[in-house]
Amino acid sequence: MERISTTLTIAGTDPTGGAGIIADVKTISALGGYALIVPTAVIAQNSMSVSEILPLPAYLLTAQLHSITEEFPISSVKIGLLPSEEIAKAIVPFLAGVKRRTPIVLDPVLKASSGQGLCEDSLACFLMREVFPYVSVITPNLSEAARLLQLPQKACTRLEMLRHAEMLCEQARCSVLLKGGHLDGERNSPDLLMTSEGKSYWFESSRIDTPHGRGTGCTLSSALAFYMTQHQLPEAVHLAKTYLCKALSQADTLGLVSSRGPLQHFVC
Repeated sequence: MERISTTLTIAGTDPTGGAGIIADVKTISALGGYALIVPTAVIAQNSMSVSEILPLPAYLLTAQLHSITEEFPISSVKIGLLPSEEIAKAIVPFLAGVKRRTPIVLDPVLKASSGQGLCEDSLACFLMREVFPYVSVITPNLSEAARLLQLPQKACTRLEMLRHAEMLCEQARCSVLLKGGHLDGERNSPDLLMTSEGKSYWFESSRIDTPHGRGTGCTLSSALAFYMTQHQLPEAVHLAKTYLCKALSQADTLGLVSSRGPLQHFVC
């Protein structure tokens, strides 16, 4: 009997279930995987604001990772919010141990979708220098990419997206999926994959007219981690983006809130 694939998500909480570790669990479960979880912070948030963040102690993060790895196999890893350098430093030994045999996807969550900061200001530099080299692929949006590169402005054209992805790939020493959903003047939503081997792939999708969309970054990155257990990176990106579009197009059917609601993850 074939063993079910497991995806470990290391991320922050969201009591509304729209983003963070709960959105990851929904995604992995909907796609047929088994979700393992290690929370990094307990966050009081909704679509409008973040009111409180309590980072968990680094020793507790390490203990959670040990509890999982001494009993469960890990097919892939998705990393979301790392609220501090201490927390980020705590996962490095784990990443070093699983890197060669396990796909690792890191979504560099630097701000909530409401615009509020979620981590220390110095974290971007630490991630670039100490964490990204252990990762298979990172999935920044345009603003996150600019912050990681210490640039004053996000990419405004596809040519600038290509340049930023190349710079990130070189400095981070891993593959980069640069999300272009907020690229100005585009009818479609273009995402750019730049692999660590220097190959580039564009992925296009039509923009979906919906007032909802919380947790799109979490959903895409956790779907990508799941699909990378079975497919090469370009095909995994295609499948993850296809799933995200389905979940986003059906978000209205939940009928939970009038705007900025969660995705409909169980569309498969």
